[in-house]
Amino acid sequence: MEAMLEFFIQEVNKIDDVEELRRRLIAMEKEIILLQNRESERIRSQEETALLFQQTMDELKGVKAENKELRKELSKYKDKDTLGRNRLFGRQTEKTDDLISGTSGGTEAEDPLSEDANPENGESTGTDPSGESRQPRETATADESGQTEVTDGADKKTKKSRNRKKTVGKHKKDLSKLPQRDVYDYHPDELDEQYGKGNWRVVSWHASTKKEVIPAVVYAKTTYTPVISVGLEHEMISIPPSEKNLFPGSDATSSLVAYVMDRKFTLSLPTYRQEAEFERRGISISRQTMTNWILHFSYDAFEQVYGRLADILKKSGCTQCDETTLLVIRDGRKAGRKSYLWIHVTSELGKEHPITVICYEPDRSTRHLREFFEGYAGEIVCDAYSAYQTFETENGETVIICGCWMHSRRRWAEALRVRSVSGLSLKQIEELPEARALYLIADIYKEESKLKGLSANERLKQRQLCVKPKVEAYFEFLAGFDLDDPGISSRMKDAIQYSLNQKKYLCRFLERGSVPMDNGNSERKAKALAIGRGNWMFCTSPKGAKALAIMYTIVETAKSNGADVYFYLKYLLEKTPASPELVMGKKYLDELMPWSEAYRNYEKEQKQLLLDICLPPSEEEPTGKKLMRYTA
Repeated sequence: MEAMLEFFIQEVNKIDDVEELRRRLIAMEKEIILLQNRESERIRSQEETALLFQQTMDELKGVKAENKELRKELSKYKDKDTLGRNRLFGRQTEKTDDLISGTSGGTEAEDPLSEDANPENGESTGTDPSGESRQPRETATADESGQTEVTDGADKKTKKSRNRKKTVGKHKKDLSKLPQRDVYDYHPDELDEQYGKGNWRVVSWHASTKKEVIPAVVYAKTTYTPVISVGLEHEMISIPPSEKNLFPGSDATSSLVAYVMDRKFTLSLPTYRQEAEFERRGISISRQTMTNWILHFSYDAFEQVYGRLADILKKSGCTQCDETTLLVIRDGRKAGRKSYLWIHVTSELGKEHPITVICYEPDRSTRHLREFFEGYAGEIVCDAYSAYQTFETENGETVIICGCWMHSRRRWAEALRVRSVSGLSLKQIEELPEARALYLIADIYKEESKLKGLSANERLKQRQLCVKPKVEAYFEFLAGFDLDDPGISSRMKDAIQYSLNQKKYLCRFLERGSVPMDNGNSERKAKALAIGRGNWMFCTSPKGAKALAIMYTIVETAKSNGADVYFYLKYLLEKTPASPELVMGKKYLDELMPWSEAYRNYEKEQKQLLLDICLPPSEEEPTGKKLMRYTA
């Protein structure tokens, strides 16, 4: 820079002409101004470029974040699609061996109506995501030794022992429980014509037992009661019928109403289908009439029985609880709002009579637990819904919440179902973390299944000795996972977090011998509700929803105690007071329970009466057996 300045000074000293100097200075000033303008333009352009670059980087960052979220959403929808297709077309088993062996044929269940299906065996002949052709699934044949020979697509053959054994005499035992009627198919005239008269005789009888059915018959029953004249004044007195009049001015009877209720709540047959069936038989009973019967008698005849069942259940000390949705279309809320049915069941390990109590609620809040379990002391086996933990916190040590291992296993099963196992052998699949977790849970269930017949105290000892080490092994396995590992799928992470978050509740069954390790008993009761809900879709009003809860409580409790639902409903309709405002005493209510001796005797009498009416008596063995005669 100094050399350039020195050169500039020398050049200026050479100029003697002032005008020339002025001209050069002006030219130089112009050049400086031009350079300054260019520099300003360059700086402004640089600033704009930097701003634009920063905006582009911010947009790129946002696009990456959005892409990451979209990929997560896409993964969720792919998992839902896979699980949805599995529910529609796949096997519904949660047995570990069946679940893991089922994934070896592909994690995604195929649509049996697919146009790519093989017309010969119905299997899809397309390609899997890796581009390789799908191999045929395993087929099984039995050899002469009674072993099952399993052949996979690569022509590898292994032998499995057949565990299924045919129970000898089961069919005969089942038939012995049914009413018996003997019929002799004996036609002497035809035998004379075929073999010659006097040329044959009956040596013995060959018995062939089959099952026959008598379809339900609706008939008009007219009951005549006498009108008598009393005394010299001939006072006319009409004797009233001894049978209870269910509905004033109606032809409803206990048998007809019980028949309608049984078909709706046991067979999940909606009233509109029953109406159509009655019409085919020439009987006119509208669906509205049947609905009115259900609403009326569920409150007037069954509500006090419902309350008594709830009281007995809350004194059992250990219950199982679950919820399921219900649509009530005229409940004063916005369209589409869900209501709930809460399902309370006595412990499946308890010694008391099994009871199911179903409650209708417009929401799923903790309020229901507070009201239903007021004053309750004991354990509640349930899922991880936060309302249960809140209820436990509010009640100190009087209420103990116990977790459900079935829910923990289900999350691992879903994680395995959505896992891509294309190209993996069965052995490689068994080594996957999802499969290993399922095997560890299966070991816990295996040990627990051995303790079902024990008393609570003995079961507790065996749980500490045999089951607890299996539970500890499972949680030690979970401790080895890093949840920040990007290689862990969202479903697998959910399965790990569920078990870790619920560890305290999942382990509580180890400390109590009367507590089941899962909530399966309650979920099985919800199945009947789900089947019915799929047929009648919704309830019109909260009153109808409460009537539904009462009816399912009565029906499911009757089924659990081995009572015939039709006869039990008929029994309640006949034994409950005609006036609902009459309060039945505790002793009388106990006689209305499905396990009571009074009901058992009633059921036996009613079945025998029905047989006497519908089933003809057995035929007697024909006498005068023909003797065989030999002719020359």
